[in-house]
Amino acid sequence: MARTRLTPDLARAVNALRHGATATVAPIPGEEPELAGRYRDACRAALTTPASSDLATILADRAAAVLVRLHRLDNWERVLTADAATPPAELGNLARYEAHLNRQLLALVRVLATLQPPTIPASVRKAIDGLTSTPAHVP
Repeated sequence: MARTRLTPDLARAVNALRHGATATVAPIPGEEPELAGRYRDACRAALTTPASSDLATILADRAAAVLVRLHRLDNWERVLTADAATPPAELGNLARYEAHLNRQLLALVRVLATLQPPTIPASVRKAIDGLTSTPAHVP
């Protein structure tokens, strides 16, 4: 049987799919199809408000994609650590990739924080209103 020659782009996609942690295909084999949707919904609920801009929604979706890759990375790390033959260098690569994803997530959350108006919990707002209201005149 003749072997199919892969283009460089297709080879990268197949390699990422085979290794799972860096796959850009969703869902990868063995992964729950709803996983990305659950992360997306949770990030939108936690990081945006009904008055949020489209940019905030896009950034929240990007944060969800990073969380999905972190989830995949955790699964992949479990597989590698279960195999005693895994070289330590491979685990080091995973640690560097995890650190990279964590930095991406932190940067996205920081940008989202600058886009959102600060929200004050109702209990704090009530306390502030109580401090700033004009006190009744006591003779």
